[in-house]
Parts: sequence; C-alpha cells; structure tokens
Amino acid sequence: MPVETARNITNKFFQRQLFIQNYPEITVPFKKIRTFHGAYTFSRRYGFPIIVKPANLSQGKLVHICNNLEELIKNVSYVLDKVTEVYEKQNVRRKPQVIIEKFIDGQQYSVDSYIDVKGNITHTPVCKQVISHDLGFDDFQTYYSGYPSHLSPKKEQEVLDTVSKAIKSLKVVGTVTHVEVKVTSKNIPKIIEVNIRPGGYRASMLLESYDTNHILNVVNTYTNKPVEVKEKFLKHSACPQFWAEKKVSL
Repeated sequence: MPVETARNITNKFFQRQLFIQNYPEITVPFKKIRTFHGAYTFSRRYGFPIIVKPANLSQGKLVHICNNLEELIKNVSYVLDKVTEVYEKQNVRRKPQVIIEKFIDGQQYSVDSYIDVKGNITHTPVCKQVISHDLGFDDFQTYYSGYPSHLSPKKEQEVLDTVSKAIKSLKVVGTVTHVEVKVTSKNIPKIIEVNIRPGGYRASMLLESYDTNHILNVVNTYTNKPVEVKEKFLKHSACPQFWAEKKVSL
C-alpha cells in the first residue's frame, strides 16, 4: 500500500478531505481545530449538534457530542487537553490532531467489503448497529451488531453505493474494508469512517446469516483470489457487546 494511501486511510481528517473532493454528498461539514476558537467559529456557521474527536484513534476514544455552547466549551477543552496523552497510551505514533464535524443523526450500519488488486469491490450485506449514544450514554461504543439490516432493497443498495464511493475516494486496492455509515433522519446515507480491517465478529455472523465464509474471503482478497458472497438470508444473527461504566480491578 502506498504511504499516502496508508496516511489517508488512518486519518479521519484526510478521509473527509478526499470525500469532499470526490463525492461531497457522502460526507458532512468538518474542520481541523487546534484551539477552542476554531470550534466556536465552526459552531456559529453550522449550528449544533456537532462532534469533536481525534483524527487517528478508534473505538470511540475521546469522541464527544456537543449540543450547545456549554458542552462545546467543556468537551473541546477536555479533548484538546487529553489527546496527546491518549495518543501515547494507544501507541499512535502520529502528531495528535482533533477534528470537529456536523453530527450525523439517524441509524448506524456497517459494511465489510473486499477490494481486489484492480479496484473491483465486492460488498457483504449491510449490518445494523446500535451504539452507546443510541442508548443514552455519552460515548460511541458499539453495543450491538446484527443481520439482517431491515433496510428496503433500494435503501440497502444506496448504502452500498455510498460505501463504494468512499472506498474509491481513498483508492485502496487488494484489501478488506469495514465502513461505518449512518442513514440520516432525511433518509440519506452518510459515511462515518472507513477502516482497513474486517468488522468485529463479522465472520461468525456472516456464516450464520448468509453461509458466507468471511475468513476465507479475507485471505483470498489478500492473495488475489476470487471471493464468494451469498446474498440469500438464512437466519438472524447478532453480537451484543458489553462495556463497563468504569474501570475496576478483579
């Protein structure tokens, strides 16, 4: 993988820059910030709610939603203060960056896809997700993933088309992606982020629900062999995840 592609795929700010350049309809307004002033000017232009988050971290770390100016002051100050420390703890060997973007409302989904060396994309079915924010928590951990998506065939295809645009924007080939998407309250798919990895527990769920061998497909993608995805839904599958409210010692 070229260095520039690797840089883009591991940085949420660079991802959104490429989305804007290639398919602006799949993303939302965003900005890199270094001080509270940058966040404040963004909020004045786009209004609330907005999200503040690091550019290079995963699993919802330091991701905060701001519904008003008071929360913006509190959350931006906290993230800017803690981001260097968390980068070091997570062994992220990049200069810490923080971005702010318009909050994407609606139901979250994810899609695992295989991209061959020529850039041809094969998608697995859309997976429905429930995140902690949906349940009233302040963070954005994944609490539930399940098949089927319960989307109409037309809407599912729109989600897959949106994922294809995101992958093409990043110019990734010969790899597997896990893309998170939201279908907004206006029924429009918007990209949250693209990850170069299979989705968690997806192998077991795809085998149960569609008799699709995700592990073999991942290996075949990396070794430039054909993949096989079956579209006929067989039975429901789901993976709940449990997160402690606070750290304790056992």
